[in-house]
Amino acid sequence: MCNKYAKSNTKEPMIPHDIIKQPWQKVGIDLYELNGHVYLIIVDYYSKYPEIVTLNKDLTTHNIIKHMESIFARHDIPRIVMSDSAKQFNSQEYKTFAREWNFQIKLLFQE
Repeated sequence: MCNKYAKSNTKEPMIPHDIIKQPWQKVGIDLYELNGHVYLIIVDYYSKYPEIVTLNKDLTTHNIIKHMESIFARHDIPRIVMSDSAKQFNSQEYKTFAREWNFQIKLLFQE
């Protein structure tokens, strides 16, 4: 069965990134679910250090921003935040947050 569909299952091309020379200048952010709990993860591109918080099923942009503010207060405000195009990371509220906190949003995938 795998051989039958192997050609239609092509690899995605690698997406190159600029080399980061300092911690917490560029981070990746995503939401994931594990054992019925939803988490926000932010990973520093330089050190690969992760920050993980539970969202307690509150997936609103407002709640995500609240946790991001706390994490940025501990580490620093990154210059670039990479994410997918989930509605929370593509909302006007999130774009306003990025502008006010002076970081650039980079979406990995466009829907």
